[in-house]
Amino acid sequence: MATYYEVISIREYADKNTGEAKKQSTRVGVAFPFREKEGFSIQLDAIPAPQEGAYRLLVVPPRPKDDNKPSQSGVDAYRNKQADPTPYGGEIDDEIPF
Repeated sequence: MATYYEVISIREYADKNTGEAKKQSTRVGVAFPFREKEGFSIQLDAIPAPQEGAYRLLVVPPRPKDDNKPSQSGVDAYRNKQADPTPYGGEIDDEIPF
């Protein structure tokens, strides 16, 4: 059994160019199974907008990581991006001047 599961939100939309119905998935959190009883603890990092008055979340095993395969999710690409700790250049000065 997996040590955690991914909580996924599915959004249906129409393609702007073709009008074709498509689906987009976004990871919005994780679910951890209880150790001593049945059930899950769910941590949401985002709450998806409801569609037709309902929230639809899927709890699935995590996808295997493949370093050679580009990520399908914009959220994953953002999380894996190495951010520059000094976005304005130069050193970070954490010293308080008093």
